[in-house]
Amino acid sequence: MQIPDSLKPYLSHEFKLLKANTPRILTVKNLKHNRILHTPSKPINTHDSSILKLLFNLLYNAVMSAPTQVKMEGVGLSAVQIGILANAFVAHINNQWELFVNPKLSYLGHKTVTDTEGCLSIPNTTVPVTRAYKIKISYITINGNRQRQTLKSFDARVVQHEYDHLQGILITDKQPSTL
Repeated sequence: MQIPDSLKPYLSHEFKLLKANTPRILTVKNLKHNRILHTPSKPINTHDSSILKLLFNLLYNAVMSAPTQVKMEGVGLSAVQIGILANAFVAHINNQWELFVNPKLSYLGHKTVTDTEGCLSIPNTTVPVTRAYKIKISYITINGNRQRQTLKSFDARVVQHEYDHLQGILITDKQPSTL
C-alpha cells in the first residue's frame, strides 16, 4: 500500500504496515508506543475523499484484523493508536462504522454516567470512566463533508473515548491517583 504524501507528515516512526497492508495497534506495554499514545494529534489539512477513504480503511482494517476477542470488543480506533498523529478516528455508532476527521465537541451534557471502559491499546484492562450521557459533535466525513450529530448513551461514550485519544488522553489517565 502506498501512503500518499499528504498523510506522511502525520506518520510517527512507529507506524508500520503489516504484511497484509494493515497497520498494527500500538499498546502502552511498549514505552515508545506509550509516548505516541500520549501525543496530541494534528488537524488534517485535506478534504480529499480518496485520502479520507484510505484513512478509514487503515483504521477499520486494523480493528477487523485484530485477534477475535479484541475485534469483538473494538468499537472505535483513533489514528494515534496506529501511529498516525492525525486528528481522526473510526467509531461504530448508529450500527455502522463512521470516520470522524477533525472532530469538535460542541456540547457535553450535564448528565453523566460512570461505566467501565476498555481500550485496544491497553490490553486486559478496564477502568471506570465518567462521561457525558449526551454530546454534540461536528466533523468531516469520509466524503469530505462537514457533519454535525447529537449522540447519546453508548454511542456518545465511544466517541468521547476516541476523542480523548486525539488529545493524548488514555482511560488510565482518568483514574484518580492513589497517593
